Amino acid sequence: VHFPELGNSHWDGDSQVLAFGDADNYLTDKSDAFANDIVAHEMTHAVTQFSAGLVYEGQSGALNESFSDVFAVMVDREDWHLFEDNTASPPVPRPWLRDMEDPSLGGNYSRNDPLNSACQPTTMADYANLPVKRDTDWGGVHVNSGIPNHTAYLAAQSSNREAVEQIWYRALTVYLTEKSKFGDFALALAQSAIDLYGANSREYKAVLASLQAEGLATTGGAAGPTPIPPTPAPQTTPVPTPTPIVAAGCNQLVGNGGFEGARSEPWVEITALQVPIIGADFPRTGQKSAWLGGTDEEAFQYIYQDLSLPANAKAVVLTYWHYLEEEVSGKPADATFSAVVADQQGNVLTTLESFASSKADQQWKQSTLDMSQFAGKKIRLAFAASMAPKNKSNFFVDDVAVQACTSGNPVATPPPSGAGVKVTGTITDSATGKPIAGAVIYVLKPGVTASAAAADGQISASELLSQGTTDRNGYFELRDRLARGQVYSAIVVAQGYRAIYADGGFEIKPNDADPVKLTVEMQKSF
Repeated sequence: VHFPELGNSHWDGDSQVLAFGDADNYLTDKSDAFANDIVAHEMTHAVTQFSAGLVYEGQSGALNESFSDVFAVMVDREDWHLFEDNTASPPVPRPWLRDMEDPSLGGNYSRNDPLNSACQPTTMADYANLPVKRDTDWGGVHVNSGIPNHTAYLAAQSSNREAVEQIWYRALTVYLTEKSKFGDFALALAQSAIDLYGANSREYKAVLASLQAEGLATTGGAAGPTPIPPTPAPQTTPVPTPTPIVAAGCNQLVGNGGFEGARSEPWVEITALQVPIIGADFPRTGQKSAWLGGTDEEAFQYIYQDLSLPANAKAVVLTYWHYLEEEVSGKPADATFSAVVADQQGNVLTTLESFASSKADQQWKQSTLDMSQFAGKKIRLAFAASMAPKNKSNFFVDDVAVQACTSGNPVATPPPSGAGVKVTGTITDSATGKPIAGAVIYVLKPGVTASAAAADGQISASELLSQGTTDRNGYFELRDRLARGQVYSAIVVAQGYRAIYADGGFEIKPNDADPVKLTVEMQKSF
């Protein structure tokens, strides 16, 4: 509780934590932890993860949200409203966020603008066919959940809440799987009603009538999906986060540079809508990154950290990784993303570099920037997004480091082209052949095995030789050239896939062509 995410709350499936924030004076008026239906909603996300495991996108994601809503109104049984104890009005049309009795909130749902209508469709006739992307609610998971929500309400009117509780819980924990869609949901409800109450029961008939009213009609009957045994709690493999490599004679000054801390500190996040910038949306390494942009509802966002640079530093160098993605409607003005140095009162001293959204290349790239002129000063290092209407472009930042050196050189001199070969390749799904975006390949120094490097859950500077991250096409390029005549071990990680620990994974022979191309296939984790 008192989580530093202001008025919001969530279930974090990676760290397996329920987090509840305090009032933010925007949509809420008190802490989420005071509202029983909010607590039940988030708790049900945890139940769903460890039962059906509904993937959080498209129809399976809408079902994921709907089951949380259903059990929220079963815990807070006074009505069919959701989050009415913690929602201010306006800006929402009613003093509650969602309503299972009337998902449209009095006819306010707009089929032409489903993401901005502040309500939901009631039947399949108004289903919002949205692309599966971050800025379209992963295919409308909070939008289309109104349809299965209204199904539960109608079934309870023709039977009772207790029957709906039992039928919905059995469908979730016995029949549905991670990729289930609305059709699977209809079959699962019908079969669960038969299992519990019989094919001639009022409860079964109530389920069929509600599905038909929603446009989810099923023939029902015993030909439903085959029950599957409960799955054990998943054993996830932590994504290795390499320790920043610090040159001799240098100190690393940035705290939480990989954004992996349980709290954002010492970073400070500034947004007009009071939403977190640090999150698990698209990390380069580890579990988190900073995501700026992604909305045209606020003109400016930034994240900063105050630093004291030593006066005796001969060199001060900033390194960070960034990923730029363009998301626009029509022909809007560019969004601008930048790395900035300010004084600790917020007055900008210099813009180290900036990027226009129209120049997005959708690749993780590293910048190395000189800040030596600020040695001996207290500064504010900031990453900022300046947005424009209808421009929802994204700027991801990860693995930030500032090295202040009294001797030595924080920037490694690249080897001459003849000293080694470039290594590139692709990482794909072994079952589908589709590219895996955001996968990271870590190549270890000769003599270091993958099993030994992974034993402590991270890769140290003494173990890591080079690394690369795949773009959306599954393509990667190692940041360093590798010497010929060596055998290399590697670790490959990607969210949702089994990590690969390859001792002696590949060899670069003296006569191999430059570049050397690798092909990696990964299996889904279950």
